[in-house]
This record gives sequence, C-alpha cells and structure tokens, in this order.
Amino acid sequence: MLVQVARVLFGAAVVAACFVPIGLTSIAAAQTETLTYPNGEALRDQRTQRMTLEFTDTGPGPAVVAGAISTTPVCTKSASLSGGEFTVTAELVGSWEDPAGQITGRWSGVVLDCDGGQEAMSGTLTITMGQTPAGGSAVAVSLVDRDGNAYDYLYPPLGRVVVVDGIAGTPGASADIFYPDGRSWSDQRTQTLSLSFTGDVVAGEVRTTAVCEGSAALAGGRATITATLRGPWEGRASVITGSFAGESYPCGQDPVADNGTIYIAMEEGPTGTLAVVVRLQNAADSTSQAYYYAPRNQVIAVPPGAGGVTMDYGQGEAWVDGRQARLMLDLLGDRVWGEIDITPRCDANTNLPGGSLLAEARLRGDWEADGSMIFGHWGGDTVPCQGVGEPQRGDFCLFIGPDAAGERDAILLFGSGEPQTQADPYAYAFPELAEAFGTGLSPLATASSPVDIAYSGQAWADPRSQRLTMSVAGNRVTGDIDTAPVCTPTISLPGADLGYEATLDGPWEAEGTTILGFWGGWITPCGGSSYYDYGVVAMSVGGPTPGAELGLIVEMANLAGESYAYYHPLSGQMVADPAGVASPADGLFADAIASCDLPMPRYQPPYPGDEEEEDGEGDETVGPTDVDRPPPSLARSIVVLLDASGSMSSDDRMDAAKASARAVFAGMDGSVEVALVVYYDCDAIVVEQPFTTDPALLSAALEPVTPAGSTPLAAGIGVARSYLEAEAVGADLRLVVLTDGQETCGGDVAAAAAQ
Repeated sequence: MLVQVARVLFGAAVVAACFVPIGLTSIAAAQTETLTYPNGEALRDQRTQRMTLEFTDTGPGPAVVAGAISTTPVCTKSASLSGGEFTVTAELVGSWEDPAGQITGRWSGVVLDCDGGQEAMSGTLTITMGQTPAGGSAVAVSLVDRDGNAYDYLYPPLGRVVVVDGIAGTPGASADIFYPDGRSWSDQRTQTLSLSFTGDVVAGEVRTTAVCEGSAALAGGRATITATLRGPWEGRASVITGSFAGESYPCGQDPVADNGTIYIAMEEGPTGTLAVVVRLQNAADSTSQAYYYAPRNQVIAVPPGAGGVTMDYGQGEAWVDGRQARLMLDLLGDRVWGEIDITPRCDANTNLPGGSLLAEARLRGDWEADGSMIFGHWGGDTVPCQGVGEPQRGDFCLFIGPDAAGERDAILLFGSGEPQTQADPYAYAFPELAEAFGTGLSPLATASSPVDIAYSGQAWADPRSQRLTMSVAGNRVTGDIDTAPVCTPTISLPGADLGYEATLDGPWEAEGTTILGFWGGWITPCGGSSYYDYGVVAMSVGGPTPGAELGLIVEMANLAGESYAYYHPLSGQMVADPAGVASPADGLFADAIASCDLPMPRYQPPYPGDEEEEDGEGDETVGPTDVDRPPPSLARSIVVLLDASGSMSSDDRMDAAKASARAVFAGMDGSVEVALVVYYDCDAIVVEQPFTTDPALLSAALEPVTPAGSTPLAAGIGVARSYLEAEAVGADLRLVVLTDGQETCGGDVAAAAAQ
C-alpha cells in the first residue's frame, strides 16, 4: 500500500502581530513590487527615517529584497544625532506584510554627522511585523552596525501583503468581498468579515462585537485571517480553511492574544437557508464559535484581468452512462481556471443528474504533451431530474490519456473516494485539441540549465530492455521511456514509447531520493495496432538489483492498476540545484494520485532470494497484494508524528508544530480518522491518541506535549508507519511528520522514509 509522507520543518520564530491587510499583491517570477515607507520613527530618540523596499520573486527559496534607507539627522542645541544614506541587500522568507514574514540582510552607506563629517558604515538588518509601544501593529526595522550598536525604527504598515515564494502564483488584482452582518449561531454577538482573494490564497479580517450588558458577558475580538480556498467562491460548494491570529476583548479586562483555526463554507444556516458559515476554533482551549452571513452572490473563480489562453473542448462523453459534458479552460502559466457543464439524462428509464461547475487547478507539463496533467478542485450545484439542486465540491484530474478505443483524448476524472479506472462513471473523454500550451512549470522549478542523464536497463521479471532519458532542472524531471518489445513464438510482450513529467525530492542520485510523476504514450503490441496508455511512474535509487548493489528502479502503473518494474545501473552523477541544495518536492503529483485515487505501482521485486511468480505465458509479473486488512470503511487515515525532542523548545518551534497539527485536525470530517504519535527521546515513542474521528480528543492529547530529549526521527517514522499500516481503516493512508531537525539517535532516516 502507498503511504504518503509530508515533512514540515520549523526554524527560528518571528514576531507575530495583529495586522489588517487591505490589499494583496502576487509577484510572478522575474517581476518586482516596490513599497515605500515614509514615516519611520526611532524608538529611542527623535530621528525619523524613510525606507523603500523592492521585492523580486526569483523562484524557489527566499525572495530577493533591495532598497534604500534614509535617516534624518537631528542637530539642535540639545541634540546632535547623525543621519545617513544606506542601501539594503536582503532576503524575504514568507510573505510581506504577513505577520510571519521576515526580511534579513545587510546595509551599507555613509553616516552624516552634524559637523558635516562622513564615515562609511555597514552592518546587518532585520525587518519584521512587530508592535508599537502602545500595542499597535508596526513594521519593525533593526539596524546593527559593525561595532554592535543597534538602532530600531518603527513604521506604520501600508496594508499591502506582497505574496512571494510561489504561494499565490496568480498575476492580477485581488478580489475583495465584505460581509457586514454576521450573526452568532448561539448568542447575541455580531460579526463582520472581510476577505481578499488572489487565486486560492485568502487573506482578511474578522471582527466580533463584545456583549457586556445586563447579565451577558461575552468577549469580542479582532483577528487577521490567512487561509486557502478550495472551489470557486461563492460557488455554493466552496471551502476556506486556515488560521486566525489577533486579540480577544473580554468585558472589563485587558485584551489577550488569541489564535486558532478558521473554517468558512457555504452551508445551511440556522434559518434553513444557504449561508456563509464561519467557524472559529480557539487554539488554547479548543472552544469554538459559529457565525452566519447572507451570501453576497459574488462568484470568484478567475482573478480580474488574468488573461491567458482559452481552450474549449466542446462536447465530451461520459465513460459509462452516456451523459455529455462541456469543458472550457483558461490557462495562464501553471494556473488553470474553467467551467465544467454536465448535461443530465432524464427519461422514463434514466434519472442521472448533471451539474454546472467552476474549477481552479494547476498544470504540470507541456499541455497536451505525454505525461502532462492538470489537478485541481471544483464546486457547484447538481442539476437533478426532479427536485432542488445541492451544492457539491471535490477534486479532479485532467490528463491526455486513452479513451475506450485506445486513442488519445483529454480524460476528465473526478475524485470519488474509490479506486479509479477508465470505466469509472465519473470519467469523461474529450477529443484532444492538439494545441500545445506553455510549459506549466512548477513554481519550485529553477531557471538553471538542465542536467541530462541517459540509462539503459531491463525489466525485473521478463526479457524486455528499457532506455530511459532524464532531464533534471531544480525539482523538475522530464524525459522519455522506451521499452523494446519481445516477440518470439513463446513470448509476446509489448514495447512502449512514452514521455513523462515528474518531480524529485532530493539530490539525484542520492539513495532515498525519489521521483514521482505521470507518464503517457503509445504501447506497441506484437501484432495489431498501437494504443495509447497513461499512468503513474515512481523512480528511486535502491536495491540490491540483479547483479548490482544499488540501481535506479523504475516502477510504472497504468490506470487499470497493471504494474511493471525495470532496473538500471547508476550513472554516478549527482544533481542538485545551483546552490548545492536539493529543491523541495512539488507535492502536486502526490496530491493528484491520492485525491483522484489513481493506481500506484505495487511491484515487489523478487530479489534477493524470492521466487519469481509465473503469471502465464506473455504476462508481466504483477506486484504483491496489499497486507491483509479489513475493507476500507473511511476515506482517509492520517498519522501525525510530532517531534517533542529538546530542540523543539526554542524559537516557538513547538507552538508552530502544534499549530500545524491543529490544521490537520481542523480538516477532519466524518470520513477521516487521525492518530497522534509523539517521540520525546530515543526510547520514548508514544501513541498519545489512537485513531479517532473526533478532533477534540486529538486536541486534548496534543496540548500537554512538552519537549524533552533527543531526536529518534527514523525510529519515529518506523513506529508511525507500522501503526498506520496495522490499525488504519481508511482507503488512503498518510503520514505527516512535524519536526525541526536531524536524527540524533543513530537511525537511518533515508531508509525509514524509503520504506
């Protein structure tokens, strides 16, 4: 079975503050955004300062920040304070002016004193979102010169969030909606909500009024929102999930810091009508409060002025039941928006609903090339033959795959919670437009020149040979897979001419690094016509292979679940990005495989020492069956593995890890179970909360966790994986690892992750 692993790293903490964004700008690669702060005030004296910052998103990693700082001298009878003109060279981690954003770098220039003297000076600087002495929000600038002297200035925020690091990826202006008349579900409080959308990134503010009259004593509050949108808003099926941070205002008391998770969806309100329902869950005590608003009937799907290329696939046919669908897409860079209209079938013998859906997605690969794919989310209303439509939402995959006749088509596959094949009733085939578009580069792919590698190998369990080419640039891998047919009087094994698009999660060819993606192309049988096929490819360095200690192992599966494996001698070529550090993996492929329930390769090599099974003449050896488990009764099982080693006690790392765990808990519904496993020391790995569908139990087990000893990361992964495989009852298994550092108990993390 496939266990998906996600790892979150927590570094140094930054200063959090309450900030009300009134605009949000996204930076596309190689473009800049400039912010000018005119009214900086020194914390300790009377000087003023002006600052200009220019942000440039260069791809993966921190954004480049350049700028200038001008400090005004103060020269009076009682004060003689120097000024200066300085340039800034720095980097931004996160988004600016988001409370978690942080700018660090260097400054240099000339210090001007009151007597007209000049002196060259340089040093380091840090810029964060901080607080004024009165408790308000401020841009906090700290300059430290080469002698160790520190100078601190505060600026009023501009209310402009600059999104970098590929978080939004959508050029164009943001769209804003203001909800003024929110009502508490259970008491007399009211609430206002403002939301700002850029692609699937949501920022905003929520304000709740306190009630402090008569016998009521209900706290109010004010907080900023950082969240993600799934489904076009307000597509009657949209969901916004994320976090809030700000202050709570109890009656007659001082404000207190407040934070937690937020969930916003189109649901039935307490009056029985469709409403915008906002649920806030406090991180400290897991208490929750719900508010509802009348919809504004403003559907946000494509940001204004996005442009791009439009593709209209016209009429497509359902794979099983004869319904027709129309598919219209707008593509811009790696972003995709569109509409999916499904025609209902209603007659004396048939009662099949249709729907009018809006979609947002991401492209990977050169559309419509072999191995390219689009994965995203849809939301909209069903159109039944009788009665009233219902809002629905879900995931979808779109790829160039085989239709029922084996020809190339654009295949639309809706995530259904069940294993998918071409014969799924929610699959549609559209004739391809034969119109290549763009590159669909991953936001994490670097602009560096690719490194090309060629391999020659053979099938694990039959006589076929394979040639594999690979082009590696950052975390992006593309290439061709050619398999030679074997056609003799006793053997009939087809060949293949395939292309693939994939991502890697470490330096290539390091052991433990994996490549995951999609392939597509033509299969050539021994006699007969070629047909098109499509599926999932996974590559890794492992072994032992036949005749070698380690080799490149290529595993492939098509949509029918047929698996094949090949091995290749290594080329001995290590590939990382230009900085010598491997780029992070692009999670889109793993998300698409899980959400659309696409078959993963399940081939188990018969080496070393295993007997090779004979499946009959002309058949490939197919992989092992799953470990004996009861039939899945839930859609998903997740184990959260939490690092509680001593290093997590510094820089608010444990708080950040717990916040990420709460985000997992907040996404639970009745179809998801979660367990919490914590490691405190080399011999202290504990299942703190067994599998449950109740997020309150998980939160109760999470809060008392306190950092302690060393870091048994490898052993922790092993315990969590074993527990997941033994106890889970979900169809989709996932392991989420929350950690800050390296293995310190002598374990092999690469081997544990590879298993």
